[in-house]
Amino acid sequence: MSFPMPTPEVEGIRLTVMPFRSDAVIGTMGLPTLLQLVPSPKNQENKRALQYASGLQRRHAEIRGLVQRMIKTTSKGKNVVPYAEYMAAGLKGMHGSGWSTPPVTLWLADQLGSISDELVPGTSIRTISVTPGSAVVAVDGETQVTAWHELYDDPARFGLTHDALAAIRVPFELYWGLNVDDARQIFYDRNVEGVSVAKNLAMSMDATSPLSSPAASPTRSRSSSTARSSRSPRSSKPAVASSRRAAPRSSRSPRCGSW
Repeated sequence: MSFPMPTPEVEGIRLTVMPFRSDAVIGTMGLPTLLQLVPSPKNQENKRALQYASGLQRRHAEIRGLVQRMIKTTSKGKNVVPYAEYMAAGLKGMHGSGWSTPPVTLWLADQLGSISDELVPGTSIRTISVTPGSAVVAVDGETQVTAWHELYDDPARFGLTHDALAAIRVPFELYWGLNVDDARQIFYDRNVEGVSVAKNLAMSMDATSPLSSPAASPTRSRSSSTARSSRSPRSSKPAVASSRRAAPRSSRSPRCGSW
């Protein structure tokens, strides 16, 4: 007599999503899930550490290198800590409601493990699974992902806790079934095709700047200035769907072109 084998079931990370085209979805995921799917880019550029990494980790680093820029010793890398400080201050309520981060654009270099039927008929909401070991790369928003890793690796440094970070939901869009050239094209479009915002217009939108529009509430300006004294650099958003931050910035703005 022997035990019957269980019915095969796809294992992996399950995400609740909504499709916006046949090979792409949008949704939100818990911060720990994001950090599990997308390893720290800083660690993936550590050649010495990669010598002792698993084959899956080395493969992931190689795939990332095909579609992303280096972080180490670049302006992108220098923006990681200011970005982490900006998010930490926002999470602690220092920015009020006037702060945000753009959705992270992810590319799954492999195929999905599974796609469920609609969870609620007529809504297109489904569950997908990403199988263990799949390579997921942030083709846009990698500075943000790196900053999330920075916060999670040492939350006390930023006045946070792991419990507080574990409750965070991160918006994302996920593409799969694309070849490397397609993923590189998305990177290019998001970082180059955006239309820059004029400096004067960008500055007039900053409620924390004394150079903002005179129409801004004096009370708002004073309270914002106090609450955001430790606010990390901000930047303006291109007029089209792009994470490129190419517009001129104030001294508090991120030095990196892409969040």
